[in-house]
Amino acid sequence: LLDKQTGTYKWIEDTVVPKLDNQNNVIGTFGVARDITERKQAQEALRESEARYRLLVDHAPVALYVHDCKTIMFANPKFAEVLGAVSPEDVVGQTLESIVHPDDHAAVKARVASLREGAGFNRTFVGRIVRLDGQERFTEVSAVRCMFEGRSAIQVMLTDITGRKLAEEASRRAEEALRKSEERYRAFIEQSSEGIYRFEHERPIPTNLPEEQQIDRLFKYSVLAECNDAFAKMYGFTCAADVVGLRLGGLLDRSDAQNTEFLLAFIRSGYRL
Repeated sequence: LLDKQTGTYKWIEDTVVPKLDNQNNVIGTFGVARDITERKQAQEALRESEARYRLLVDHAPVALYVHDCKTIMFANPKFAEVLGAVSPEDVVGQTLESIVHPDDHAAVKARVASLREGAGFNRTFVGRIVRLDGQERFTEVSAVRCMFEGRSAIQVMLTDITGRKLAEEASRRAEEALRKSEERYRAFIEQSSEGIYRFEHERPIPTNLPEEQQIDRLFKYSVLAECNDAFAKMYGFTCAADVVGLRLGGLLDRSDAQNTEFLLAFIRSGYRL
């Protein structure tokens, strides 16, 4: 209906009944008119909002689905991809229990119950889902209560973190293997009857320096970084703790010609013996 005063159109809802005479002839009508413009505008705004929401969700890089605590009511393409489905239609109708890993059923049920009982949203939760092909995937999940098609529901946002979890597990295994290797190395050094040691140079020693200068630097910058008790006892010490940290001069007397000859042979062989 055109409002002649404002020049705008309005939505009018009419209820009309006929007025009859004694012979049931229509001699007039009775009517009730309601201005439903605001209701129509609200419906149109809701429709546009839902259309924008659906457009956003369909193209979102985050997997998203909606369930009624038992069954999946809606899924976007990204969630279908995570679940190994061809399209969202293959996911809608699946039960929540069928996609959640059995070991996580209790935790998920508790979170769903929390939302139903009044919690507005769930904090991020790391759990596992089971794809349609049976593969298990690690996911990071957050959920919020919502209304979907006029019904109370729960909207779930999900990120597949399987790659990250596998990398973390591989790193953990590597660290554990390194720890065990270091323990074996340490046990070998400590239990060996042979003297085992390691020197570190506080400054690099250029091998093109004259031999006498290289010997000077060995005495000045070489520090015993590690050794076992057997090595310490060879030099008259009780244990490794008494000798670690000493410079080369604390072990070899530079005035002894034999020590000089030993170091010259060491340098001339490319720091190998």
